Amino acid sequence: MGVQNVATRRKYKYIKIVFIIGVFVWLSSWALHITTDLSSASSGPDEQLRMLIPDYIYEHHQLPTGYDQEAIYERGNWSYAFYPQMLGAIVSSIFMSLIGIFNTSTEALIFGARLSSVVFGTATVYVFGLIIRKLFDKRAHSEMYSYVAMIILAFWPQFSFLSSYINNDIVALFGVTLISYAVILGLRDKWNRTNSILLGFGFAVCLLGYTNSYGFVLVGTILFLITLLSQRSNLGTKKVVRSVLLVGIVPILIAGPFFVRNIVLYDGDVLGLATFKERTTEWERENNQRLQSTYTQATGGGLLSFAKDRKYWSLQRESFTGKFGYMTIEPRDGQLVAYGSLVGVGTLGLLLLCIRTLKNKELKRYKNEILFATFLIVGSVITFALSIYYTLKIDIQPQGRYIIYLLIPLLIAAVAGIRFLTSYVHSSVVRKIILGTIVLVYSVNSIIIFIEYIV
Repeated sequence: MGVQNVATRRKYKYIKIVFIIGVFVWLSSWALHITTDLSSASSGPDEQLRMLIPDYIYEHHQLPTGYDQEAIYERGNWSYAFYPQMLGAIVSSIFMSLIGIFNTSTEALIFGARLSSVVFGTATVYVFGLIIRKLFDKRAHSEMYSYVAMIILAFWPQFSFLSSYINNDIVALFGVTLISYAVILGLRDKWNRTNSILLGFGFAVCLLGYTNSYGFVLVGTILFLITLLSQRSNLGTKKVVRSVLLVGIVPILIAGPFFVRNIVLYDGDVLGLATFKERTTEWERENNQRLQSTYTQATGGGLLSFAKDRKYWSLQRESFTGKFGYMTIEPRDGQLVAYGSLVGVGTLGLLLLCIRTLKNKELKRYKNEILFATFLIVGSVITFALSIYYTLKIDIQPQGRYIIYLLIPLLIAAVAGIRFLTSYVHSSVVRKIILGTIVLVYSVNSIIIFIEYIV
């Protein structure tokens, strides 16, 4: 029996390796087929500006400042070098150097820079599978549902797109996924050395990824401290202190130098936002142009008008699912139905599970799941609030990528609901057929979208 278990685990290990390679190939295909004309409306949003940073690192072997001419986009004096979120650019420059050994053409180097997003996207899919398996680890078919979850995430059109061009959103999404995995590990297995380091690393990735993901860092920190204190009687004071130090030291060592660098370079502007705004405002004044407009400046409406703006919310919802380029490439509504339907059915299943749990008075049994759900919900609310603040106070941007971090909580809920609904199918074979059909229709639809709009 023991030999059979070892053989089974080995088989699943090889299957997962092949599966993850398949995800990497899928995302790389997107990166290969998106235009390398970075000034085109069908390229990645802001990719032309983003490319300046890894290109500078590749050429000069050092980080740029916001004042380095080669890192400044001439229209607007925009430079992402003012921001400390450099992780994606550094990884991109490494791939550029590797590709540059064989081919130094512009197209090859752009693809090399994009490989950073491909890797972060692939890693996000892998960790997302670990989250689902951990959530269902004491239930039947946890491995199967983890594969279903990974396929759903990998073939989500906007996720595939973000994983294929130069951007910071996919870096931060990986960070949110890491934090989520660390949280569920800390709740289930207590805050040991490994879980604490993983949480700290997730914090560091988010801090060096994108500011809209910082809500998950905040909520993750609060939940970590609360649950750690509740575990102190089992862990002991020494282990509690060790966990706090690890969660704090890891992001300080990894992300801290970038923020300290900003403080030194830009007179205490730790995030670079004020300096960036100052430079762009100066350019706008000199050239009598406005590149950024708040919702009120753009539409003349206030908060109430914004809340009722169906066009804004529709555009954000659609681009969250799948609009490409500068939101100019749009799959047909019928093609996007699969994604909304899957989430809708899954959410319904989760709602039914919650009703059954309340009815049977089983809340204590799901204590860890409730804490985990609270973390996901509050983190999502903060992310959504940051997006609204940005539109109202800085620049109107109804882009789904700014709230893409909600995709992880949303798909966790959907997969949990689907698992609950399919649990009523007693035949294992029939259950697999149902799940296989869902996955097949879903993935084929995504492949058709890829062929029709990207290739």
